[in-house]
Amino acid sequence: MVDLANGSDHWWMSFFLDLLDLTLPQRCVGCSAKSTRSDGHLALVCRRCAMALKGSPHKVRVRGVTESEFPIMAAAAYEGSTRNLLLAAKERNQVALIPMLASATSIAITQLLARSEPDQKLALIPIPSMPKNLRNRGYNLVGQMTNLLAREMAMRFDDVRVVEILRHRRHVADQSRLSASARAANLHGAFSTLDLGGPLLTDRRVIIIDDLVTTGATLIEARRSLIAAGIRPFGAVCAMSSD
Repeated sequence: MVDLANGSDHWWMSFFLDLLDLTLPQRCVGCSAKSTRSDGHLALVCRRCAMALKGSPHKVRVRGVTESEFPIMAAAAYEGSTRNLLLAAKERNQVALIPMLASATSIAITQLLARSEPDQKLALIPIPSMPKNLRNRGYNLVGQMTNLLAREMAMRFDDVRVVEILRHRRHVADQSRLSASARAANLHGAFSTLDLGGPLLTDRRVIIIDDLVTTGATLIEARRSLIAAGIRPFGAVCAMSSD
């Protein structure tokens, strides 16, 4: 029998952890290996996959823009276990992975802004989800990731703001099986900007945020739309990149 009068907090914590073990996946989402925390309870992601997610921030080069014009950084490569993590967060409702993706992305954005002073004002602009995807998932992965990323960056910079200025102005086809040129054509003119964005972005270093960059067509079109509205992005950061 459990004595609830003594050590009740410990009992409830133990009960909560046991409940998590029953509800969370029994194996690592990234590599399917059995994963445990230091206290012996199951973990959503094993240490090796967590390290892989945070251990390889890198520059991404895309056609249509030079690195000096528009630098792009990604936290990890979209392959193996890291690919599985993003797919789980994006397609299988594993929202508990979003803070991990944001934390990894904060390393990439820190490298992008390596020479920036703490008093530099930042504006993080998330790529918007397609309305259909938002309805199907029930949550906005990039939006939530950007909000968490802003909190982390606020520990280094005095003024960090998330500005959801981009909107989809028309339907675009699924990009997964399109070539680089077809993606660019598919996305041309796909974004619009809210009129109130300009004043909010005055004197801020503007960074576009997305979950995955492949050909770069989405980022380039977002950049084009912002420039047309009188806003010049400094660069972009993504959780992962795929060649």
